[in-house]
Amino acid sequence: MSRMQNVVVSSVKTALGWVPAQWLPGGKPDPLIGRSAAIGRQGSRLDGPEKVGGRAQFAAEVAMEGLCYASLVHATITRGRMTRLDTSAAEAAPGVILVVTHRNMPRISPVPLIGVTNLSAVGNSSLPILQDDAVHYNGQVVAAVLAETQEQADHAASLIEIDYAAEPAKTRFDEAKAQARTPASILIEKNQVSVGDAERELGRAAHRVDNLYRTPGHNHNAIELHGVTVAWDGDTLLVHDATQMIAPSANALAKLFGLKPGQVRVLSPFVGGGFGGKGLWDHQIVAIAAARLAGRPVRLVLDREGVYRMIGGRTPSEQRVALGADADGRFTALIHTGYSIMPTYGACPEQFSLSARALYSSKSFEIVQRHIDLAIVPNTYMRAPGGDRHLRSGVRRRRTRACDGDRSDRAAPPQRARAPPDPRRRLLAARADQGLCRRCGAVRLGTAGGDPGHTPRGRMAHRHGLRERQLPYARMPGANVRLTLHGDGSATLASSAQEMGMGTATVQVQHAADRLGLPVEAVRFDMGDSALPAGPMAGDRRRRCRSPRRSWPPPTSS
Repeated sequence: MSRMQNVVVSSVKTALGWVPAQWLPGGKPDPLIGRSAAIGRQGSRLDGPEKVGGRAQFAAEVAMEGLCYASLVHATITRGRMTRLDTSAAEAAPGVILVVTHRNMPRISPVPLIGVTNLSAVGNSSLPILQDDAVHYNGQVVAAVLAETQEQADHAASLIEIDYAAEPAKTRFDEAKAQARTPASILIEKNQVSVGDAERELGRAAHRVDNLYRTPGHNHNAIELHGVTVAWDGDTLLVHDATQMIAPSANALAKLFGLKPGQVRVLSPFVGGGFGGKGLWDHQIVAIAAARLAGRPVRLVLDREGVYRMIGGRTPSEQRVALGADADGRFTALIHTGYSIMPTYGACPEQFSLSARALYSSKSFEIVQRHIDLAIVPNTYMRAPGGDRHLRSGVRRRRTRACDGDRSDRAAPPQRARAPPDPRRRLLAARADQGLCRRCGAVRLGTAGGDPGHTPRGRMAHRHGLRERQLPYARMPGANVRLTLHGDGSATLASSAQEMGMGTATVQVQHAADRLGLPVEAVRFDMGDSALPAGPMAGDRRRRCRSPRRSWPPPTSS
């Protein structure tokens, strides 16, 4: 999130604006777009029988000879240092194999943070992992115990005695706002957008709203707990992980432990829910290091408390949304500013301001986010882009009120946002018209005539609504797929993609079957293994409409 990043991204956008659309991926009309024998048809999930029959193996279910179990100890102060660390009782407890602390942890560097400047990085936190006696947040891992059973490991972990010297720490949102910092960028977008004088236009507006919204923090809570089963074979590392980033994790672990890329293999064919939280955190690093020290395979599964304490979630936020409109209900001012928590050692900002700048037209804009530094576990991606819920709580809901109930603007195709000027819009306008999407949705909902939708059902009346959203787009590097055509007419696709419940294998097989003109039964998709062609991390998986493909434009409603 640097000014240099803004310069680079802006230059790329400008260059793309001058490139003919047909030269870009997806720019040419797809000659096979109409072939849809499998896509859009109702069909069974290919992994359904494995999951229903209990044959789908998750990271914490892999059996290994000599497997031992790990339990973590978390810091109980917000910030400070450990002045006494007594592990003698834990080491003497039944079944204990090893106690890992900063005293015997291998020397490793911090994990590089996720970011545009290092597209292969996967780290959520740049803090050292068991490298010294410092405590940076309540919940930080300060020790780990290996034992023959999980119960023995948990009991021994409870016997470790730690004394702390607490240091002052920022923990209160409102008190820390005075020291908030203004980053140069948010994800891949420039942070501050100023067009005209939004405050002046707001004061002149015929209609205005000016409200402050607060949203709470959220914890990740996937059905499958974060878990990893690891084993060393000499200098070769095998990791069964619950992760959304298979190939990137393998590369990061190789660098972290001084190995060649081919010496690390990460397997994750099934993930029981990711939602942004199944990335690379401290527990995988500790488990791998402990397995090397003990010379035995290790399984480490966080309990629910452990997930809450050391896996980041969604930050709280405070947002001001102010709208000014003229007498005709057209926006003259749009102000969206606010605060969220973003520790200096974190990598994932809550991008609550990105939708407002892209979905709305206005004479003036003032949009900026500020980051508050609190002593907490760094936040991370949470159920895809965060701008969605913030837009719901602010701008989208207020647009109708600013227009004083006038619904005429909702029936007409919306204008495109004017802030900030962006050469991508020439391409976007050529490929997808927002008004067309709205009209399509209105026809599908039966509201094309302007009525918001009224469906009587006995004594109940159901009304329909239409909402829209926006998220920044970046083409992720390293999306590779191997396609093998066999002599018997079948085909095999292979990529280190993830399955988190969204039906990755089923959809990819459908796509390949339609493109190759094969039946679904003749196509196989191999995934979930870093030894396969590298795929990017999985993110922003959204449910798509499963109904059969319909012609466009749709028939006119009578």
